[in-house]
Amino acid sequence: MHDLTQVIKSWIRHISTPDNNLNGFSVCPYAKNASYEIIELQDLNLCPPENLSKIIIYKLPDELEFSELFLLAQKNNQIYPNLIFLPDAAKRFTYINNVQTNNGHFNLILCQKRNDLLKARENLLRTEYYSYWDKKYLDEIFET
Repeated sequence: MHDLTQVIKSWIRHISTPDNNLNGFSVCPYAKNASYEIIELQDLNLCPPENLSKIIIYKLPDELEFSELFLLAQKNNQIYPNLIFLPDAAKRFTYINNVQTNNGHFNLILCQKRNDLLKARENLLRTEYYSYWDKKYLDEIFET
């Protein structure tokens, strides 16, 4: 059994670390300095606070498949248009240029302010960062 908090901390360290496969970029250049809160859910009721001030990492039931997480994220993206919800499935390993991006242990949905994420993406678009991404994975991430 893995400790949720330790897995999240280790994952954030991993995705924050510059990697040679990404020409010195990290998987998520903004993760290292992000404030976050972990919320464990027994159901599928994502209920973000009205004045979201940090990233919320929802831990969802283990038995969910990626397709269910993806649909739940999409549904919440419609309900809360000023926020963005991104799924990270335990059993769906994802990579950017051979660098693993998912946590690999838990079903998660990350929630953050849409404008903050779009601003970060806009900054990264001015670099070669996205040139290392597989088009299908990039389309999936940008679909949100």
